[in-house]
Amino acid sequence: MASLDGAPDPGVAQAWETEILRRLDQVDDGTAKLIDREELGRRIRTRIAGI
Repeated sequence: MASLDGAPDPGVAQAWETEILRRLDQVDDGTAKLIDREELGRRIRTRIAGI
């Protein structure tokens, strides 16, 4: 199964690191739109149901 993925893209890990840090900065400076656990659960159930 691992052979199906091919060689890892060396830029992907750095791109994820950059995105994670950007989102953490948004949380820290108060510009991120946060949702509570109930809303998260509703969104997940909606996606699973395919609505």
